[in-house]
Amino acid sequence: MTGEEEQDPEVPETDQQEALLKALSSVKDVATYNLSLYAGQAWHHLGLVPLHGGAVPELDLEQAKLAIDLFEANLNTLSPYLGKELVKDLRRTLMDLQMNYINKSKRAE
Repeated sequence: MTGEEEQDPEVPETDQQEALLKALSSVKDVATYNLSLYAGQAWHHLGLVPLHGGAVPELDLEQAKLAIDLFEANLNTLSPYLGKELVKDLRRTLMDLQMNYINKSKRAE
């Protein structure tokens, strides 16, 4: 889950917007989408992945920690509403983020 929506040049923008709104028609769908946004922000602020649009990754541990904490809090709330495999994948993502945060924090000392 990258959380970044790429535009399909063959589909008009209004159709893409309508499709996104339809896909995010429940609170569960919006919350799941937000998890991908938090993960993307965390990876970016860990200096590992550029944001959509080519923004250069930057190391900002405070912002990375906030994104990781929000990811975890939202995942804990959302887990009972998701399938077991998806929760397992999201928890793996959380662990990867946390381990990368620890590694980057040690290097910054």
